[in-house]
Amino acid sequence: MVSKERHALLALLLILFIDGMGQGLIFPILTNVIINPTSHAVLHGVTTQERNIWYGVIICSFFFTWFFGAAMLGDISDTAGRKKALLLCLLGSTVGYLASALAFWWQTVWLLLLGRIVYGFTAGSQPIAQACIADISGPQDKAHNMGLILLAVTLGIMAGPILGGFLSDNQLVSWFSASTPLYFACFLSLFNLFYLWFYFQETSGKTGALRLRLLRAVEIFISAFKDPAVRYLAICFTILQLGWSIYYLYITEFLARKYGLNATHIAVFFALIGLGLTIGFGFLVKYVSHLSARNIVIAGYGILFLGILLTITPQHVIYPWLAALPATAALAMGYAYVMTLFSNQVGPERQGWVMGVTGALVAFSAGIAILLSTLLSSFNVTWPLVLGAIFLLIGCLLMLGFEPEHSQR
Repeated sequence: MVSKERHALLALLLILFIDGMGQGLIFPILTNVIINPTSHAVLHGVTTQERNIWYGVIICSFFFTWFFGAAMLGDISDTAGRKKALLLCLLGSTVGYLASALAFWWQTVWLLLLGRIVYGFTAGSQPIAQACIADISGPQDKAHNMGLILLAVTLGIMAGPILGGFLSDNQLVSWFSASTPLYFACFLSLFNLFYLWFYFQETSGKTGALRLRLLRAVEIFISAFKDPAVRYLAICFTILQLGWSIYYLYITEFLARKYGLNATHIAVFFALIGLGLTIGFGFLVKYVSHLSARNIVIAGYGILFLGILLTITPQHVIYPWLAALPATAALAMGYAYVMTLFSNQVGPERQGWVMGVTGALVAFSAGIAILLSTLLSSFNVTWPLVLGAIFLLIGCLLMLGFEPEHSQR
C-alpha cells in the first residue's frame, strides 16, 4: 500500500509536471489557430500582421501576469499557508485552461486571452511546491527528492508541446481539435487539485492576516539593481535571458512563417528542446562542476548564441533542427550555474530573496522578449532572432567583467 507521504509527494510532483507542461503546451496550438493564415477558429478577417500581434499579446499576457502573480502567491503562501497557495494555483490552472478551451467553442480570441491571463496569475506554483517537497523529505530522502523535482519539471517541458501538437491533430484522431489539449490540461489540473487536497498536509505552520502586495513583484525586480552584491550579475542575467527568451518564445513563429511547419512539426521541435534542457540540467551540470561557474555561464549562453546563428544563417530548414539540441543543452548548463552565482553572492539568510529576484528577472525578460519579437517580426521574420543573438553576445561579453564575491567551486 502506498503511504500518505508518498501520495503527498506524487501530488507535489504532478504540480511541477503541470507547471512545466503549461509553458510549451500552447505553442503548437497557437501555431495552428493564430499564425496559420487559413485558420478561422478564433480570428476572423484579420491580416497576417494582426495575427502576429495577437500571437505576441497572448504569449506576453501569460508572462506579464506571472510576473505579478508569483509574488502575490508568495504572500499567500507566507500567511495562509503553502497548501492553500497551491490549491489556488491549481484552481487558476483549471479555470484558465477551461476558459481557453471554451474560446474555440464560442470562436472568440478574447476568451483565449482571458484564459492565459488567469493561468498566468496562478502559475507561480513551482517554488512553493519545491519548498513543500523539502519540508516532507527526510534527511536520507532529500537529495533523491530534489532530483525528482528536476525530473518532473523537465518531463513536463518535454510533454507540453508533444501533447499540444498531437492532441490537436485531427488527422490522428477525428475528434481531436485545438481545444483538446486544453481540456486535457484542465482535467489534469482538476485531478491534481483534489489529489493534493486529500493527501497533502500543511507544512509551513504559518498563519496570519492575508496581505497581498500588488507591487511586490516590482519591488523585488528593482531591488536586484539596487543591491551591490547582485546588481552587475542581474544586468548580465537580464540581457542573457532576453536572448534566450526571444529564441524560446519566437522560434515557433519563425519556423511556421519561414518554413511552413505545422503544429505536429512544432511539437516535435519543442520536444527536442525539452530533451536538450533535460541533458543540460540532468547530465552536463555534473561534468563541468570543476570549472569556474562564470566561465560555464559564458560557454553555455555562448553556444546558444552560435546555435541561433546556425538557425538563421544557412537559410535551410534542417539547420534549426541541428542547432536546437546542443544549443538548449548548453543553455541549461549555463542557466544552472548562473543560479549558483546568484546564490553565492549572498548569505544564507538572503537565499529566498535572491531566488525571488531571479524569478522576477526571468518573467520580465520573457515579457519584453515577446514584445520585441512581435514588433520586429512585422518587418522581417528573421530580425527577432538576430536581436536575440545580439543580446546573447552582449551578455557574454559583460559576464567577462563579472567578479564573484564568493568562491564558485
